[in-house]
Amino acid sequence: MKYWLLVACWLLCIVAGAQEAHLQLIHNGKIKRRLHDGVVLRVTTFSGDHYLGMFRIINDSSFLIGPQPLSLHDVKTVYIPRLRKRQPFNWELFGYATMGVAISTAGMTLSKWEKFPQALGYSTVLGYSPYLFNQIGKISLRKRRFRFKKYHYRIWSIEKDHLVPSGRPF
Repeated sequence: MKYWLLVACWLLCIVAGAQEAHLQLIHNGKIKRRLHDGVVLRVTTFSGDHYLGMFRIINDSSFLIGPQPLSLHDVKTVYIPRLRKRQPFNWELFGYATMGVAISTAGMTLSKWEKFPQALGYSTVLGYSPYLFNQIGKISLRKRRFRFKKYHYRIWSIEKDHLVPSGRPF
């Protein structure tokens, strides 16, 4: 029995210690986004200054963007930049797909499988569908810019002492 009690206490300590402080973006009382330490942000203050870099939480009302300390009350806009670079459109492969559409349309029409409008439609779907699916995958419906007028920022931490910029010891 003591062994199971020891294991239960150990698991409880692990779960309770695993809660890390994070920045919450709140809109209409609901948390829309949680940002943990180390996320790259672009922050605009009410004075018009722009800061870009990884952020670290200092205490309940301020955080660091790179080496610069900022207060939550000075933040006007928080923007989360994309981490992946967009790949340029490959026109050579698009040209090959267009030639394939023309050849398959001509083949279906000459072999009397389909009439020209249906053959063109089938070939277009077969040739250009990879590009359509690729573009649909690039669409992101997640909001990346958060304005202060609509959102409320709060740093959430269950620790009694405040965090230091160097991080917590293990």
